[in-house]
Amino acid sequence: MKTVTITVSPSGAVFKLNIDGKPISASGGTASKNLPGGREHALQWWIKGPNGTKYTVAITAPPEAATKYTATFNKDGEDANQLWFWLDLEKS
Repeated sequence: MKTVTITVSPSGAVFKLNIDGKPISASGGTASKNLPGGREHALQWWIKGPNGTKYTVAITAPPEAATKYTATFNKDGEDANQLWFWLDLEKS
């Protein structure tokens, strides 16, 4: 298993995160989840904030999964999206 760490900014944004269709909890804009390596995973989110402002969802660990998505809130101040990421097998 590998620990995947996700950060969401701005810190005041209201959001929900799922990995592989299952909700994960976050505290202070950061969430972590242990996942099996050797396969692809999906990170899905819904986020709400002031319309016209930017937000970022980033996978910060492990290194092979690191990625960042930045977008602007729509006129309703909401957005939803998905990222696919790969986790390597753990070396023994």
